[in-house]
Amino acid sequence: MFRSLLIALGLAVFAAASSPPADAQVRVKRVNVLVVSDDADQETVPRQNRIYNRVVLGLQEELNTRGFQVYDEVGTTLATMPQGRVRRTDGELYEVARAIQPPMDVIAVFQIYTSIRSGSVVSRPEIRIPVRLLNVRTGQLIGTFEVGPGITFDPLPVNCSDRECLLERVGDEARRLSSDVARELGTKLEGFIGAAAPPAVATAPAQPAAAAPAQQVAALEGCDGLPTAFMLVLRDFTSDEISRIEEMVRAFRCVEHIRPTRVSNSQSDYWIEARTDNARLNRNLRQMVEFMGSRGNVTFSGNRFEVIKTVTR
Repeated sequence: MFRSLLIALGLAVFAAASSPPADAQVRVKRVNVLVVSDDADQETVPRQNRIYNRVVLGLQEELNTRGFQVYDEVGTTLATMPQGRVRRTDGELYEVARAIQPPMDVIAVFQIYTSIRSGSVVSRPEIRIPVRLLNVRTGQLIGTFEVGPGITFDPLPVNCSDRECLLERVGDEARRLSSDVARELGTKLEGFIGAAAPPAVATAPAQPAAAAPAQQVAALEGCDGLPTAFMLVLRDFTSDEISRIEEMVRAFRCVEHIRPTRVSNSQSDYWIEARTDNARLNRNLRQMVEFMGSRGNVTFSGNRFEVIKTVTR
């Protein structure tokens, strides 16, 4: 009876500890997005081409204005990775996205296909831009969209046959298409995350400027982030302690699913899906160990957390 009451109290403590403050008025989407080009197909427009530059800027700008945290690949990899590579495979794009600091949540992978269709009288550009949204950490497909097929573009001028004119004309059309693609991707990403948080409504006198940082910190405490996967490794806990830990982790705010993947006498591994970040999960795990009255060490690297019990005589 006492043990049941103790566990119930623990669940309430952790659910309350990880809840956002009641007076939090500002909520922001903390989803880090990297926009990259999949140009491994020799038929696609290669990276750093003039048309590519206009499309990537269009995608970045539209996603940025939708409230997502958009990072530039060159700026985030300048000191750690070779620059100027083209015709990169999906494997290389994933490797880049997972190595970037700050950690990326979503990678938007786009391709650009262009050609000129010549009729008996006029010539028109043909453009197709498919894009995929992928969860960087799990590889889960978030959404796809393609624009271009079925669109009739304006005819090219009669004297537009040199490379300079074609690049500018096709680039103009591709830039417009990129905004359409980005708007659709933003909608898909917001839908995947969950309904976007409503704008703050003033219910109290305006706070002084010094209070803004505190409001921003409070905004990060919501569960409106991208669903993320974590590995949790428990070592040297007894079977009773493991059962208690499972119940407590399920009660953590923003945790949606926990699944054991490997269990032995000395170690238990779990796959956790949650709309949270490393800092909150790390804090909750440390509070959990303290609440249980155990001595242990919590460490994490990337999305892998290890909770190791300190065993004494």
